[in-house]
Amino acid sequence: MSVSDAVESGQRRLVLEALRSRLASEIDSCENLRDLPALVLRLTDVLQQLDDMPLIEQVSAADEIAERRAARRAGRSKDSSRSSRSG
Repeated sequence: MSVSDAVESGQRRLVLEALRSRLASEIDSCENLRDLPALVLRLTDVLQQLDDMPLIEQVSAADEIAERRAARRAGRSKDSSRSSRSG
């Protein structure tokens, strides 16, 4: 993902990951030794920011669907118990 695309996404983690990749690429191809320390410094800063970000538990699509299904089933069982009591 390009840095521009990551910025457009509005997700800070994606921006930092794109910057990490870009900086690593720039360091690998850097021919001007005066630029190298600044690039390395920026890369270490981005890596630190990524390390400091809290990990967000990601739920897979299948898990999310299963949770919704379980919630609907729980709702139906409550409704069916109500209707059997009132009848």
